[in-house]
Parts: sequence; structure tokens; C-alpha cells
Amino acid sequence: MSFLATRQALADAASTVPGVKGYTTKPNTVSPGDAWPLIGSIERGPAYAFQVTWRVLVILSGNEDTAIEQLDELTDPLFAAINPVAFVDRADLTKTDGDLFAISITCRSE
Repeated sequence: MSFLATRQALADAASTVPGVKGYTTKPNTVSPGDAWPLIGSIERGPAYAFQVTWRVLVILSGNEDTAIEQLDELTDPLFAAINPVAFVDRADLTKTDGDLFAISITCRSE
């Protein structure tokens, strides 16, 4: 699958989770529930295939306590939605765009 096709598939997968809207690129104005994939790294494997590490960011709302509650609610459904597209390694609570909390899901595809 091409990088563009994988990016679209990741955005579509995120959109299957209630309350999450997947985009192929970061929206100009982000809102809670917005999600988009970013290429993290590209490595060549033993068969000369590329393995791509992706990060899927999902914007959360509120303060840290609210963000942790949303992390708890969204982690399982996001992993289940994304895993058929790319192998999910982990999720981290992070900040983006200043003070916005986000889930950063790290996953790998070929």
C-alpha cells in the first residue's frame, strides 16, 4: 500500500470510532475528536520492503483529568480500529498545539 493510501486508511479507521473524525492531514483548526496520521520513520526491511512507523494523533478536550478519562475511553476502540491497517505498538498522552492534550498512537505498516 502506498504512503498516501495508508494515510487515508488510517484516517478512515479512526473515523469509525464514535466521537473521532479522521483526516489525512492536520485540519487548519483542530477540535476535540479530530485525528490525523503523521509519518514517523521509514526503514528498509530485509526483503527491501519499507516499514513505516506512523503516529496517529487524536485531540482530546479539557484539562489533564478529562484527557485521561478520554484516553481510557478511546484507547481500546482506537487500537481495534487501527490495527487492521497498521500494527499498533503503543499510545501516549501528549500535548500538541500549545496546551491541547492528545493521544499519540504509534503503529507500523509495510
